[in-house]
Amino acid sequence: MDRFKIALAKLACEKVFDGMVIGLGAGTTVGFMVKLLHEHVVKNNLNIEFIAADDALQQEAKKLGLKTVELDECHKIDLLFDGADYVNLKTGTVLKGDGGFVHPEKQLLELSEYAINLVDYRKLDFERLPKLFLELDPGFIYEFSNRFEYLNFYIREQKSQSENLIVEIIVDEFEELAAITEMLKTTAGILVVGLFESGYDEIWVAGEMDLELDAKANEVLELETDVKLFKYFFKIDHNVRQSKI
Repeated sequence: MDRFKIALAKLACEKVFDGMVIGLGAGTTVGFMVKLLHEHVVKNNLNIEFIAADDALQQEAKKLGLKTVELDECHKIDLLFDGADYVNLKTGTVLKGDGGFVHPEKQLLELSEYAINLVDYRKLDFERLPKLFLELDPGFIYEFSNRFEYLNFYIREQKSQSENLIVEIIVDEFEELAAITEMLKTTAGILVVGLFESGYDEIWVAGEMDLELDAKANEVLELETDVKLFKYFFKIDHNVRQSKI
């Protein structure tokens, strides 16, 4: 699957121009972008600033010599590249949180003028990972457990990068997610829910050359690396992005 992710990362770098503030979320696909982005910057003599949700990617960028900016210093991101655990191409809905970075990813998305989600075709299968992830303040673990004892959930031992508890909620059907999310968002102690609606301006999907998708793409590219790329565009209001995610 790496060749699909690398193809996505290479094509994404072509959208980076001089003077931009570039954000990266987390995950294996955007992880390939750090080195490729550095090569793109050096080759084209670009002056950009870089920020990542994943601290390891941020440190890698610094070691490579990319000019980085910290979250508390960043007021706007021109272009964000992010990954996902699942995407729905008909609605543009994205599920995140399995890696434990959903809190900083949400913060970067709120700062972004434009956001592109990069996934391989496996992330279109909801049954592969039928879960809703959220980050919970450790001080609210008992209140959460008592209030939502009827939900099928699991609290991980390992905390998120932000030192919050990671809660996995098993969901039977994709259609259940919106209602559960709205209920969770109004609950004290829940810091972020990993269901992003109206969040990404574009979703790119990579797969084999014979891949066919039910949802009609805005653009379909056949790359020299024997990878087929589907691009989906969504009309996003930046104010809506901030209020819904």
